[in-house]
Amino acid sequence: MIDYDYDEGNIVIAEFMGRKFKAFNHNSSYNQEFSSYDDCMDFIRENKLNGYTPQLNCGGGCGQYHKDWNWLMEVIAKIEVSSIDDQTLPTVTISTKYIEICHEKPPILFKRYMDKLEATWLATIEYIRWYNTQKASL
Repeated sequence: MIDYDYDEGNIVIAEFMGRKFKAFNHNSSYNQEFSSYDDCMDFIRENKLNGYTPQLNCGGGCGQYHKDWNWLMEVIAKIEVSSIDDQTLPTVTISTKYIEICHEKPPILFKRYMDKLEATWLATIEYIRWYNTQKASL
C-alpha cells in the first residue's frame, strides 16, 4: 500500500458508520462517548487530558478499515443501502484491482485501480465524503 493517513480515512468511515469515540489512555478510558472524532478531541483538550487520544469505543484506534476486509465490508453493505434522496441506491462493483461505486441522478463514479483492499478503502472514503456533502446540501 502507498503511505496514506490511515487514521484520517478511517475516521471518515467510522463517523459514517455511526461508531462512537472515547478518550483513551493506554488501557483506560472515559465513559463518555462522542459521535465524532473532533468532539472527542475537543473534550480531551478542554479537560487537559494529557496522553489521551480519541479512539473507537471498541478499541483499535480509529479503526482497521484500511487493512481488514471484515471491517470494510460492513461499510460497503451500508453504502449499498444509503440513499441520498430516499429513492436511488448506489451500486458497488468490486473486481480484481478495480472498484466502482456508482450513484445515479447524476451519475457519479468512484473508481480506483490498485491493490483490491486499498482501492476499496480509498473509493469508500471518496464516496462517503461525496455522500456527506450531498446530504448536507438537502
